[in-house]
Amino acid sequence: MLRDTALPAITLELEITESVIMANEDWTKQALGELKAIGVQISIDDFGTGYSGLGRLRDFPIDRLKIDGSFIRRVQNNGQDRVIAATIIAMAKTLKLEVVAEGVEDLAQLLFLQEEYCTLVQGYFLSPPLTAAESGQLLRRPPRDFEGTRAERLRRVHG
Repeated sequence: MLRDTALPAITLELEITESVIMANEDWTKQALGELKAIGVQISIDDFGTGYSGLGRLRDFPIDRLKIDGSFIRRVQNNGQDRVIAATIIAMAKTLKLEVVAEGVEDLAQLLFLQEEYCTLVQGYFLSPPLTAAESGQLLRRPPRDFEGTRAERLRRVHG
């Protein structure tokens, strides 16, 4: 596919669920190693819902973890999910992995993630899923004025 499209390998990111990675660890390490060798980015999707631990993941050639949205959804109402999300973020950073929080649906969740230094998020709070054309329009829109406090800027972006 990379050869047919002439895209650089680094522009391709494959998302693999935690349970798939752990199903056949030896084969997965080899396959992911080959993909990393050509520059493909690897993400572990839905992290926290399977049975692996970050300690085991350090043996895999991965670039980022995506925290499952079920933890993010309840961070302001559930102390355990708040601790789990914060722990995943801290441990991933120790392993020098980027972290993406999935399922961000409100300002309180986003502010919690910012406090935990999680710099990559996705979810309906920022944007619903977009088509390729809609994504292009979003990227071409004129920049906005970003004066004010962090909360004011976030509210302005969200509308």
